[in-house]
Amino acid sequence: MKKENHYEEEKKWIQEARQGDKEAMMRLLKKYEPLLRKLVAGETRLDWEDLLQDLTLAFIKGVKAYDSAKGVYFAYYIRRLLYWKKGDIIKTAAKRFRSEVHSLEGLEDIPDERAPLKMDPMEAVRKIADSLPFTPEDRELLAAILRGDSWQAITGRTGMSRATYYRARARLFACLRKEKDRFRDMVEGDDEKG
Repeated sequence: MKKENHYEEEKKWIQEARQGDKEAMMRLLKKYEPLLRKLVAGETRLDWEDLLQDLTLAFIKGVKAYDSAKGVYFAYYIRRLLYWKKGDIIKTAAKRFRSEVHSLEGLEDIPDERAPLKMDPMEAVRKIADSLPFTPEDRELLAAILRGDSWQAITGRTGMSRATYYRARARLFACLRKEKDRFRDMVEGDDEKG
């Protein structure tokens, strides 16, 4: 019985919010705040506050567009709407980011002030890796990563799970990060040290 009362109360808030009642909209927002926070939490590709604001606007528009006559429960409707909106926001941001990163427009006239490299960076990583006490499996995994093999190809070939692959990769990269000064010396070199 209590659940039915909440459902009826929510229906009343939705109707009031659709008619412009700000208090009813605030009650709905407060009720669905955990869902909004869940959608935002852990998102690493976008700023959390911006995403929360965009999803809140989508929530308000969703409340105004909701039609109970279609027989869809509001909680299901709004959850689906917000998940789709989040996907659209991420896709749009990714397109914008790709175009910003990959666009070389305006960079033609900027001179390259870097000194020529002493060694190819990938070759330096390979030499450093050869000197580290990695197991044969670690060396095979690192070689596949450096070749650019996908995690699906690597896990399919080695039989390891996706989680095991990511843990092994993180461990290898942590070992290589400890050698960053050696890497810098091999690639860039420092004539003043000589």
